[in-house]
Amino acid sequence: MKNLATEGVEWEIPAVKTLKVDSSKRIRIPDAKPKQVFAYENHGDGTIILTEIKPPVSLKAHVTPERDKELLEIFKGCSLQEITPMSEEERRLAYAPNAEFDALEHYCASLPKRAPEED
Repeated sequence: MKNLATEGVEWEIPAVKTLKVDSSKRIRIPDAKPKQVFAYENHGDGTIILTEIKPPVSLKAHVTPERDKELLEIFKGCSLQEITPMSEEERRLAYAPNAEFDALEHYCASLPKRAPEED
């Protein structure tokens, strides 16, 4: 990866690899392993992001009779009846698109990255 230094700000210029879609809409990713799973995110502006999805980790090693007793003690007195469904307003706030947050996220992603500090 090459670096471009301009007036104290150093930008990384990543190596660009191009991929071609075949007639069956398949793309070969050279670094991908067989059965690897990716989340697909199309931004609609020509940008597509693939994010690797890690397989779930087994919790069997963490489930022991001692741990069960500890968790039962922690949750003693808790009841599922105390949990109520979200109101329509809470649901709207939790799941609706937030233009202000999206704009802030986009702005932060566009900021230049700092060069690593040398010791």
